[in-house]
Amino acid sequence: MKRLTELIFILLSITAPKYVFAQASIQKLPSVTEEQFGKTALETISNWQALLRNSAHLSTDEKLQRINSFFNLRVRFEPDSQTWNKSDYWATPLETLAKARGDCEDFTIAKYFSLILLGIPDDQLQLTYVNATRRLPEKTIKQTHMVLTYFPDDADPVVLDNLINDIQPRSERTDLKTIFSFNEDSFWVAGESRLNSPQTRIRPWGDVRKRMQTEGLL
Repeated sequence: MKRLTELIFILLSITAPKYVFAQASIQKLPSVTEEQFGKTALETISNWQALLRNSAHLSTDEKLQRINSFFNLRVRFEPDSQTWNKSDYWATPLETLAKARGDCEDFTIAKYFSLILLGIPDDQLQLTYVNATRRLPEKTIKQTHMVLTYFPDDADPVVLDNLINDIQPRSERTDLKTIFSFNEDSFWVAGESRLNSPQTRIRPWGDVRKRMQTEGLL
């Protein structure tokens, strides 16, 4: 994971043209083949697509639980340097499922778009960079981390995290300190919106969305 100072450079391309994307839809999910991904990956991707189709009627809480558990159980954490031989790479949900490996950004992106496909409004979801404190038996680790935050209409925000399986209120996650967050339309620092169209300014975010469009997910 990059240091915060290394992450800020992605906000510099403020004059980039705005991308236009089709609305994500379960009905538009692309067909996948064994030739594309291999037998094992095809099974995982097909299970994800079946999960989406079978979860459309569920309550919001059930959607959150199912999506969070699905990726936490089926994707193994691995840094980009090992999975992609790159220092930083934001994978699409299909890429993450095909590899069955990913870092915290990949978990968060996959959960975010899965919930969008299930009809959760984008303005209730934020991809959130945090400083995370992990207290292990032998030592305490502090690291930059990404989680997905869901904002209900009438309750505290909750956190979907690959480090723990439980979805907990943000107020209880005292181990996380927000750095910044974003979604399709906005970018926030200290809870205040600072810019619009983050996909044109956060380069990896724009890149992953373009690849998703090529894959047929958008």
